[in-house]
Amino acid sequence: MHLTTDCDLKAFVRWVKGPGETIVAIEGSNALNRPLEKALREAEVRFYSFQPAVTDKFRKAVLGQNKDNRKDAESVARYAIALEAQGKLEGYRRVWFAEAELQLLTRGYERKSQGMTAEINRLCKLLRLACPDLYLALGGGHPEVELPEKVLKSQGILTLLSQKPDFGQWKHLSAEQLLEAMGGGKYKGREKLIEQLRTLAGSFPAVSAAMALLLRSSTQQIERFKAEQAEITRMLEVLTTDSAAVHVLKQMRGIGTLTAATMMAEIIDIRRFAKEYSLACYSGLGMEEHSTG
Repeated sequence: MHLTTDCDLKAFVRWVKGPGETIVAIEGSNALNRPLEKALREAEVRFYSFQPAVTDKFRKAVLGQNKDNRKDAESVARYAIALEAQGKLEGYRRVWFAEAELQLLTRGYERKSQGMTAEINRLCKLLRLACPDLYLALGGGHPEVELPEKVLKSQGILTLLSQKPDFGQWKHLSAEQLLEAMGGGKYKGREKLIEQLRTLAGSFPAVSAAMALLLRSSTQQIERFKAEQAEITRMLEVLTTDSAAVHVLKQMRGIGTLTAATMMAEIIDIRRFAKEYSLACYSGLGMEEHSTG
């Protein structure tokens, strides 16, 4: 299917919707089948999907061991006809579909979260190498100051490190200058952060040009991740404005637009899961026993 053009898909749909009743059966779902499935859905053509392992067993039993594209197609067709004769075909009808844009956005947000975590870890290593006192302070472990453990993720400290990566010069800056380097604004937490940093700034060593470049690059990368996540969140708000399911989920405590949209994008339709345990396993929460007996 990855070599099929848009014209080919339209021609196929026209052929399927021609005279006579046609059963459309597909081996597998999503992946390379997505363009075909999309074209069939838009044309309101009913179709059925079979697991490749099932049709492979059917092919071996009916058509023999030799495998090629023609026999694969024939085995899917024969299997669909056999199921229809037994009155079981409807159970394989595709009645749920992922919202591609929603899924791509929520998964993209998760990838950026992972990237940001990795970049913050790299920034911590740089700070530990360049200035142990600042590293301990921003990690909430310095005995002389009281800062929250996650302060390194705050926009103020990221902007400060990006604008003034040579923290050896911070001792020469007034509180107002530090605030301006953080992006300005009258934030109680930011003013307290500046007060705590100025307590230690006198002991901060000068930073080499190479280290300053590394610090600036790392903090700017984290800021980009945060900005992109914010942009994705705004787009999710737009896409889910009219979604009744997302609206219901957001009424639950602790669930916002991102979580609700992710649940919609990944679960798609609860009918996909025969049992609660199936959903738990899909979510990575299923308990499985691994033992030698």
